[in-house]
Amino acid sequence: MLDAPVHAAILTLIVWLLKLGAGAIGIDLGEDVYISLAGVILAYILSLFGYSLWIRGTSKSRGFTNDQPRYRPPFT
Repeated sequence: MLDAPVHAAILTLIVWLLKLGAGAIGIDLGEDVYISLAGVILAYILSLFGYSLWIRGTSKSRGFTNDQPRYRPPFT
């Protein structure tokens, strides 16, 4: 789990990048939409990171045979 300051810093970076991208296109979505989108993007990235660590940990604890089906998150 990430510490709160690290989570807030990454969220702020994603909000800034979203504002930069929306400004390049020429639209303004509003602060609530930027923060909501950044939260969803950050949660997705962290879920991918956590899932890959889970697969690594369980496959090493079971040896070289991994009998569970391989789930692939969408957009990977």
